[in-house]
Amino acid sequence: MLKIPVLQGRVFVEEDRFRSNRLLVINEVMARAVWPGETAVGKQIVLFEGRDEVPAEVIGVVRNVRSSSLTGELRLSLYMDYRQAAFGASKILMRTSVEPLSLAPAVKKAIWEVDKNQPFTLVTTMEQHIANTQEYAEPRFYTALLGAFGGLALVLAAVGLFGVVSFSVTRRSREFGLRMALGARPGAVLRQVLREGAKLAAPGLVLGLAGALASAQVLSHLLYEISPTDTLTYVCVALILAGAVLAGCYLPARRAARINPIEALRYE
Repeated sequence: MLKIPVLQGRVFVEEDRFRSNRLLVINEVMARAVWPGETAVGKQIVLFEGRDEVPAEVIGVVRNVRSSSLTGELRLSLYMDYRQAAFGASKILMRTSVEPLSLAPAVKKAIWEVDKNQPFTLVTTMEQHIANTQEYAEPRFYTALLGAFGGLALVLAAVGLFGVVSFSVTRRSREFGLRMALGARPGAVLRQVLREGAKLAAPGLVLGLAGALASAQVLSHLLYEISPTDTLTYVCVALILAGAVLAGCYLPARRAARINPIEALRYE
């Protein structure tokens, strides 16, 4: 259902409901804590149900899952087939191929056909549940806020670079016209303007990446399963910034490459 990777053994199957002995699936943390250096599958754990001690067999080990915090310590966790548990299921998870909430009436009807007195409340999607949880909502909000400011800064930088390069092209229009009159190709003029724009942006790109590396540790508490110095992230950011530079310089460079030499020299 939740597609948690199975590392050892197996998970529950339909036939397990008919077995008299209790079966358990545990996570990596519990397997390492209770049986360090050993295989947990096949081992026994004693469960306490009231005053009774009930032995249970471990049939599988699954990958760790954070259920309450993105950055806190991983907890020892075990899973039991609800049909073998002494308590009823309080939550039901469903994976659907359609809009999840559209199936709520049908699920409610199916449950009440089995037990009319069974409560049916708080129907929500997994995305909504995570978004409404404070442990997840607060980092997500700050991350979205920083992303919005970063996007705005990127747009302002591209617009500013466009303005600088465009102003430079306007002032040098006669120079470009003279060059093309002497045989320079439009493509050469375009590449020259792009090169000059890249030279303007290169120091800022280097300083920005250096500043990001220096401040990465400050923002590390907002990151989940990614290093503050992740190489791929910095490469992608550099490519995005390079794309913004290209976008800011291309239109003025194209305008420079289309200057009519006769018109430019007329005012010489």
